[in-house]
Amino acid sequence: MNDDRTALARMEQQNPVPRSFHRAPPAGGLRSILAHDRDRVEVLSWWRRPLLVAASVVATAGLAIGTVVVLHDDTPDHTVAAPGSTPVQSFSLPPTNPDIAVLPPADAGPGDVATVPMLHFVAYIHPVSSRELLMHLADQAERQPPARGVGPYEYVKTRGWYLSTDQTADGVVIRSEIAEIDREQWRADDGSGRFIETENGQTNSRDVGPQDHPWIRLDVGSPPSSQLRNRLLDMGAGRTTPQWFAAFTDTWNSQIVSPGLQSSLLRILADQNGIEVLGAVEDRVGRPGVAVSATTSDERLVLVLDEATGALLDYEQIALTAAAASVPIPLPSTVSYTVWLDAAHVRSTTDRP
Repeated sequence: MNDDRTALARMEQQNPVPRSFHRAPPAGGLRSILAHDRDRVEVLSWWRRPLLVAASVVATAGLAIGTVVVLHDDTPDHTVAAPGSTPVQSFSLPPTNPDIAVLPPADAGPGDVATVPMLHFVAYIHPVSSRELLMHLADQAERQPPARGVGPYEYVKTRGWYLSTDQTADGVVIRSEIAEIDREQWRADDGSGRFIETENGQTNSRDVGPQDHPWIRLDVGSPPSSQLRNRLLDMGAGRTTPQWFAAFTDTWNSQIVSPGLQSSLLRILADQNGIEVLGAVEDRVGRPGVAVSATTSDERLVLVLDEATGALLDYEQIALTAAAASVPIPLPSTVSYTVWLDAAHVRSTTDRP
């Protein structure tokens, strides 16, 4: 007997699941299934996630040295987001472990010069990749709004503490002193502006006229971060990691750092060797941050960054050897710090945000 029904109709008729069953498709259901756009189905992706297996911390001469064994766990971790959706943030810092000593303060010896107390760095329970952290902070920085205010002058306010010495030509220390400086600066594009410094309670102010060679903003015209990064790399070709730390802080001392410029600087730091994540910390004015560091032969250089915005909060220079201080001090000891307190655009050199 000839059956002139379509193949779909015959298949539906032969469906062994009773139509009364609540999960059976309605008439025409197979046609609906076959017509479904399969390209929209989410697909599991696989990526290599570092699995921290073991970590040991050894305190030697006041320095925390971490050894990490890293394996990779090839397990599915996330789904690919549908086109146009917001990617899920995958980076997060682990909890802290206050029992792990990071740069514990040393006891002062007879004749040692008094120094500012060391910051209290609190280690994380697992080692943190400096590259992953700095790339995360770069993403955070790029999402920030521009600096507040309007006007031709960039206002930057900092506070610093510095251990300095006066020496003879052959290196004999005549005297040492501690300088605590609050600094405000107003600067226009032509280099003109005003500086107010209050050092150990004494205030000095000076006005500055247009400069023949003013500081040139690197982010004029708000170029893309990738272009800024390439420009910075060209200017800093051959720099060591400590030299990139210095360039980073010099930029913050000289101008308002735009979100794109900060993001570019952090991405460059992420590619440098020898950067260590010290841990969570409160800066000199009590703001929470995360500390990363690089070392020279005599010093540890520390950047304290805001985890939420990627902004620079604090820069610390810590002496590791006697050569870094020129006077007797406990080792390690902080020999200088700078904290960034405010930045905004203002209309004149007498305006403050």
